[in-house]
Order: sequence, then structure tokens, then C-alpha cells
Amino acid sequence: MSSGNDQQSEALSKPTFSEEQASALVESVFGLKVSKVRPLPSYDDQNFHVYVSKTKDGPTEYVLKISNTKASKNPDLIEVQNHIIMFLKAAGFPTASVCRTKGDNTASLVSVDSGSEIKSYLVRLLTYLPGRPIAELPISPQLLYEIGKLAAKLDKTLQEGKPPITPFLAKN
Repeated sequence: MSSGNDQQSEALSKPTFSEEQASALVESVFGLKVSKVRPLPSYDDQNFHVYVSKTKDGPTEYVLKISNTKASKNPDLIEVQNHIIMFLKAAGFPTASVCRTKGDNTASLVSVDSGSEIKSYLVRLLTYLPGRPIAELPISPQLLYEIGKLAAKLDKTLQEGKPPITPFLAKN
């Protein structure tokens, strides 16, 4: 007899890419020469902090996001996330920029042979935003006020600005 957790783990397979595989992905999908990669914490996806060789005018730090197998089966959801990121960036929010693949897309589906089966993962690259995670900051009334103020501005912007509708939003 299987538990609900067994069924969830079958449906949602967290990626297990090595640093070398992540580096190769960035180079092959996004065309950037990687100098260093380190894993970042994540819940059910996999993230890497990617450093690239200096370019003439581009950033040198990125976040490679590799979606789990369940999310990878719904590329429209990732497209919605990317459009919202771009919308908020254009509205002046301090957010990462979505990077284009060599094929001029915002994400790419890659297939990996895990030995027993071939799994597909949606990968995308965002510019890295330096800073400290909020969990590392001392909680103060001022910090909570600033978080609330930003959340209210975000809510208002999303309500009034009407971010782009994609097929996913139109269906759901």
C-alpha cells in the first residue's frame, strides 16, 4: 500500500543536477561561459548561483532555476511567472531580469536520461540580486513595516497594471 507522500514523490521529482551539469546547461542553453557554480537552497526545484566570465556589458552573476518534473509539465505556469517578473521589473520593482535562451525563449525544456527513465526539466536563467535573505535579518518593527509597505505596493501594481495574460491565465 502506498501513502499519499509516495504518490506525490512519483508525480514531483526534484532535480538532482550536479554543479558540472548545471554549468553545462548554462553554456549550452544560454550561451554563457561559466566560471563558477554553487547550489542554492530550494524546496522542490533546484537552484544554482552561477558566475560567468566577464562580458562587455552584461551581468556576471545569475540564478539557474531547474523546475521539478511536475512543474516542467506545465510550461504555461513558468511563462506566467516570467511575464509577472518582467512586468514588475518594468514597474520599478527590485526584481531579477529573465534571461533569453540561445533560441530567444525565456525557458527551455531539457531531457535527462536517469538510467531507468528519461526525465524532462524546464530550465530558466535569472539575473542574480545580491543581498541577504530575510530569514537572516533581525526582525524589527521597521523591517515588518517595510515588508508590508512593499507587499501593498505589489498588490496594487498587480491589480491596476493588468500584467500580460497568457494562455494559462485564460484557461484558469
